[in-house]
Amino acid sequence: MKKGRVFLIVSLCMTLIVISGCGKSRKSHSDIPKSDDEEYGMEIVDDTNKNVNILDIVDLGDYKNLKLNHQEKKVTNSDVERAVADALQNTQIVDEGAESGDWVFASFTGQVDGTIISDESNEGMQFKIGESGMPFGFDESIIGLKPGESKDIDLQLPDEYKKNPDLSGKKITYSIIVNSITRSYPELTEDWIHKYTEYSSKDEYKSSVRENLIQEASLNQNDIDEEEFWEKIKKTCIIEKYIKTDIDSAKKQFDLNMNNNLQMSGIDLDTYKSQMKLNDKEYEKQKINDIKRIVEQDMIIRAISKKEGFKIDDEKSKEVIMDMANEYQMTEQSFRSLFKKKDLEKQVMRRRVIDLIAEN
Repeated sequence: MKKGRVFLIVSLCMTLIVISGCGKSRKSHSDIPKSDDEEYGMEIVDDTNKNVNILDIVDLGDYKNLKLNHQEKKVTNSDVERAVADALQNTQIVDEGAESGDWVFASFTGQVDGTIISDESNEGMQFKIGESGMPFGFDESIIGLKPGESKDIDLQLPDEYKKNPDLSGKKITYSIIVNSITRSYPELTEDWIHKYTEYSSKDEYKSSVRENLIQEASLNQNDIDEEEFWEKIKKTCIIEKYIKTDIDSAKKQFDLNMNNNLQMSGIDLDTYKSQMKLNDKEYEKQKINDIKRIVEQDMIIRAISKKEGFKIDDEKSKEVIMDMANEYQMTEQSFRSLFKKKDLEKQVMRRRVIDLIAEN
């Protein structure tokens, strides 16, 4: 029986894809509630009442006839070694408790006197145990927890709490849920093989990795360069207006990804700006451009999905979810548990839209 599973979890619900956007036009829709936002260079409509039809503000053009170059994939020895290295670097822990130095993806809320403190809460934060930057005792409390387990802890904040001075010296209760644990191993060993795979030797495991890569390559004959995809689709689509909830969601996504990337790199925002040679104004401009790209891509995906009649609960979407789960060697239920319903729908619709255009 298989003792464990090793797979590289790509943080689908956290991945920031910032490639390219779409054009604009001056078409007017006076019947849609609106508010101007010069910061984003586009009129922003308020869809609080869910009365905005995405197809009214996104002109898709002839998206089905895009000509894309398909990538031919050949599996090499280097591909196998990279896949093995990725598996070692991102060993997914299933039946063990977290250890110091592990990377965890956790959700938590912080409460002071029964009131949730937004600055001390996070819907999803990835960090290395011992380097989270949270108050002393937070990281230590996670040690021993398995994926899916939760814990409430009471901590005393420092008398001079720089992150939030108003909370200095106060007691805070964190409710923590560990969503996943990733552990890094420096080299492939027989112990690792026996502990995390169903194979009996290094050669057998590497042979399996090669077979999986070959199978994946044969299944993905429609693989395309996503950068090329977005460059070409922007030439045929026109976004008339942005949607406020999309802007708000993209802001949160940008901040979440930036914070996680800073955590993983072990640097703060000022260091990042210095390394990228960005002043505050240039950084804000980059942030706005990235947010716009996220919004534009999401709007295009939703518009095409609606035009094609794609539904998250139709048979094709169920097949896509199962395929995605299989790619990460997970059960469908485990894969679904990684996402909120809305985030899962985004991933599935994105896959279906890209596949639709790639197949034409």
